[in-house]
Parts: sequence; structure tokens; C-alpha cells
Amino acid sequence: WTVEGLAANYGDAPIQLPGSERSVELRRYAKILAKGSSRQRGAIIDGHILEDTPRMSADYKLPREFHADDMFQPLSRYIMSNLNGPGVNTRFFVIGTPGSGTTLHKDYWDTSFWNACISGRKRWVIIAPDPPVPKEILDIWADKPALDWFDTDYRYLKYLGVRYWEFMQNPGEL
Repeated sequence: WTVEGLAANYGDAPIQLPGSERSVELRRYAKILAKGSSRQRGAIIDGHILEDTPRMSADYKLPREFHADDMFQPLSRYIMSNLNGPGVNTRFFVIGTPGSGTTLHKDYWDTSFWNACISGRKRWVIIAPDPPVPKEILDIWADKPALDWFDTDYRYLKYLGVRYWEFMQNPGEL
């Protein structure tokens, strides 16, 4: 998958804009990405595009390295069959302009998600659970867009005594 390939093959797929009820076609958003800048600072995280676009879902393959650790499939099947629920959304499509990103967060259920980077680079900062970051600070960080956090708050990690790991994810890396 590349941005150009996604736009060519699934351009009519609607993706949900962050913090909005609006959606935009993937081909339109790909044009915004090609320009390299946008007022949109948050990444688009869509948990439904693969289910809403069967052709795209058919092309999505879980890497074999992760088959044994996929705890969500049995859980999702259990919820759907025993609790009449909609299942658990286990696949997310994330796309964003340069400088976009998510706010500070913890993956739900304390799980270990995997991420594939197909274009651009993703800067990661993973914060160790111990010693814990004071809740007051986490509450402030949780509302800041990634670019703002890196510009203003990131430098305080070492002064707060926070243990963390930082790395850059490049295209083609899992």
C-alpha cells in the first residue's frame, strides 16, 4: 500500500475527519497529503474503513508474525455470539499530514498493538509505567496535539524523571 495506490484503488472510501461528523473521500485526502501541509494537525484514525470498504478489507492481511498473538479475534467472536454485541474493532486505518499525530494515550485494555508505516515517518515516544507521571500532567498532555506536545512538553520528560523510549519508524517497518 502507498498513499497513491490507496487513492487509486479505494478513492471513494469515506474516512472520518477527527473531531467531526464529516467524512471525506480517501482520494480527496490523498491530495491534501500530497501538498505536504494542512491545518489538520491530528491524524485521521478510522476504525470502520476496512469494514465499510470490502475491497480494502480483502487486501488487508495480518502479518504472520502476529497470528499467534491476536487475542482480539476470539474475543470479538465471543462478544458477537454470546453477548449479541457488534464485536471488537481490532483494525484501525491511520493517516495524517506531516506533523500530525495522536494525543498522548494508552492503548485500550493495556494491549500491545502493532503498527505498519507505509509512507512518511512516525516518531514514537513510549513512556514507562514506573515511575508514574503525575495525573495532573497526564491530563494536560492528553489534550495536546502531537506537534504541540513535542514543541512544548517533550523536553520536560527528563526533568520529571520519566523513563521513556524514543524511536523513528520508517516506511516498510512494523
